[in-house]
Amino acid sequence: MERLCHIAAHAGHLVPLAVLLHRRHVVLVFAGLAVLVGVPTLRVARAQGSDLGTEAQREAGKALYLKYCAQCHGENGDGEGYATPHLLPKPRNFTSGKFKVRTTPTGALPTQQDLVNIIRRGMPYTSMPAWPNLS
Repeated sequence: MERLCHIAAHAGHLVPLAVLLHRRHVVLVFAGLAVLVGVPTLRVARAQGSDLGTEAQREAGKALYLKYCAQCHGENGDGEGYATPHLLPKPRNFTSGKFKVRTTPTGALPTQQDLVNIIRRGMPYTSMPAWPNLS
């Protein structure tokens, strides 16, 4: 697993070096998250008729998630990454199916675009950085 020394400063936040990744990687990360987290993320995708890509794309997304997201959000998306003890507020637990920022009604799952927006814009006043190079 990568160490915290592989994290760089970006816009006042700590951010994995994934900032330099190409835009298409957000879709791969989303697909990888679906593989790791399972039900809540898959429900979002299925409800929207989203294509989670091929098996190879999902595996690539899983690898990106594990490399760049798991340090905070945990290998299983439970918000218990190795950096979590050092972060306030704590990273989002994707396994709960609860998402703070969304365009859907309270209690509903976010759209795929909601998730893309958070990845691209980050979450102000948290350690979730904006990754504008991803889409």
